Amino acid sequence: MTTLFRLLLALMLAFAFKPAGLVVRDYWGSFSWLGGIILSPGYYVLIYLVIAAFGLGLFRRYPGFLLLLLLIPHACLSQGNQSRQVLLFVLLCVSLLPSRPLWTAWKERHLATAHAPVWPIRLVQLQLTILYGFNALVKTTPHYLSGEALMGLSTTPKFHVDLTSGWLHLGPLSLPVWLLAWSTVGIEYVLALGMWFRKSLYPTAALGLLFHIGLTFMITIFMLDYVSLFLYLAFLIPFVEKRHATCQSS
Repeated sequence: MTTLFRLLLALMLAFAFKPAGLVVRDYWGSFSWLGGIILSPGYYVLIYLVIAAFGLGLFRRYPGFLLLLLLIPHACLSQGNQSRQVLLFVLLCVSLLPSRPLWTAWKERHLATAHAPVWPIRLVQLQLTILYGFNALVKTTPHYLSGEALMGLSTTPKFHVDLTSGWLHLGPLSLPVWLLAWSTVGIEYVLALGMWFRKSLYPTAALGLLFHIGLTFMITIFMLDYVSLFLYLAFLIPFVEKRHATCQSS
């Protein structure tokens, strides 16, 4: 299963770090000339060659660490920094796992799972908890819960709805903005903790999917929605095999 997750991560990295017309931020200062290198076609070709090697499991763990070094500058561009930095941490964790070529791993699925340490995956899971938990904690303020923060933010270009009236209008249905604020914070607390428990794992994942789909109709968050949903795989993919105890008679 670690092989499957590595392949899916490679596809996600290819999508998240594709050329998107971004530029180098001003805080690079005298190092702004690096933009001509890291945004050049040749650099992107190198990135995608290493992504392919990483996804296919070639050359043991080396492509993962090389890819991390290549992508670090791309996590400091003009947009999408948070989502890209999250993926870089996932890349670091997965690069610590044993790697084997994709075309041989399927023959040894049991060994691929049994000999892979689980703690790097636990770090990926913990990152998702921190991501949702921190966002919920920051919003747990009277200013946000009253709806005033959302009313002000709705005037920015990223928002697709106007909440300045204090109401969210959904066809014939109208909801007070304070209820929207409370619901958002409550859902994020549930998403931060719910996946750690077996009984609530799938309901929480379904809630998260609906939550992010709903957000796309209200606000543009670049790639963070997709990245958050991708991290669900760290909980949904069974990295640790169930071991059934056998009774032996003496």
